[in-house]
Amino acid sequence: MGDGAPETVGPLGTALTLERIQQLRQEGAFGLALALFQQTGMDERPDWLDWERERWAILKAAGLKAELVERLRTTLPSLEGDLKVDVTLELAALLLTLQKPRESRAVIRQM
Repeated sequence: MGDGAPETVGPLGTALTLERIQQLRQEGAFGLALALFQQTGMDERPDWLDWERERWAILKAAGLKAELVERLRTTLPSLEGDLKVDVTLELAALLLTLQKPRESRAVIRQM
């Protein structure tokens, strides 16, 4: 874009920005934020990781641990370096809170 305006997704008039999604999370509108995510194609965007991190924040804030585990597992192969290590450790810890110690150990062993 280059004009300083935030990048948007969606038809004119219903533009969806990352800032809008963050605002919905901060207001506690987790269901709406997640529904908007499902309607967008974030995986093809160059800034997909920023959007994915926001999705993780929403799932965490909403207490949707099983869904967060699945998103982390899905995203993990696309990550590299320190971020991959951090996400792996977060996934392992989350599995422990779900009473899944074997799965947690398996995640750690894959590091």
